[in-house]
Amino acid sequence: MSAEILLNSRKIRRRRALRRLFFFIFGAMALLSGAVYIFYLPKFRIKDIDIPKLKTLSQDGIKEISKEILSAKLIGLLPADNILLAPTEKIEAELKSRFLRIKDAKISRHWPDVLKMDILERSTWGVYCRKDDCYLSDDEGFLFAPAPEFEGNLLLKLYDERSLTGQLNVGDFILNQKNFTLIFELKNEFEKAEKRVLKIILKDDQEEFYLGDWKIILDFEMNKKTAIKNLFLALAEIGNLENRLDYIDLRFDDKIFYKFK
Repeated sequence: MSAEILLNSRKIRRRRALRRLFFFIFGAMALLSGAVYIFYLPKFRIKDIDIPKLKTLSQDGIKEISKEILSAKLIGLLPADNILLAPTEKIEAELKSRFLRIKDAKISRHWPDVLKMDILERSTWGVYCRKDDCYLSDDEGFLFAPAPEFEGNLLLKLYDERSLTGQLNVGDFILNQKNFTLIFELKNEFEKAEKRVLKIILKDDQEEFYLGDWKIILDFEMNKKTAIKNLFLALAEIGNLENRLDYIDLRFDDKIFYKFK
């Protein structure tokens, strides 16, 4: 008799456990359905993308790519265009991948249905040319767009005469960060002293900064501060004969060489 009671007791406990499991699953599904319903409410679906302060890029192109991402389903179920679920980091990464002119993109949510995009576009620091191919470069040496034909001295020109194995293209850096920073800072130092650099030629063993009809010869091994100091020592010694200069060679820390035409 006791064995039969024990068996019945186990069956009762099993049925109770199954009922609890059923109610738990039913409750979880009801909550999930309610949450999904809320995410699909039109009130919380993104209706506008605000993109102020664009200089060159088209708002239409940026919005089109953003809307492509927002039209998808997250985990195959939830709307990506819900203001709470919008994959802002994915949109930022995709825009920077598609538009190399974008240096940085920050997207913020504005309740209840607006995304605001703060986009920083790259500014042209110079025009980089290798053979017949020319590209716009920003102030980090990043090539972000093909360069149109140009004339005059409005933009700095960088001519690459190095014996590289391949051709640089849009999306590449002209030099590694250390070497480009050196060129960038030297150019700024020269121009602080009202010595405007019109073009730079990159060679295998030296760099040449052209200031009108004469040039400064440098390399990446020299000390920047010493080079600046030696330049102005040489210019002070040359005086008003600067217009007859051919070059000043600053590659040697303890010596200054210059030559007249």
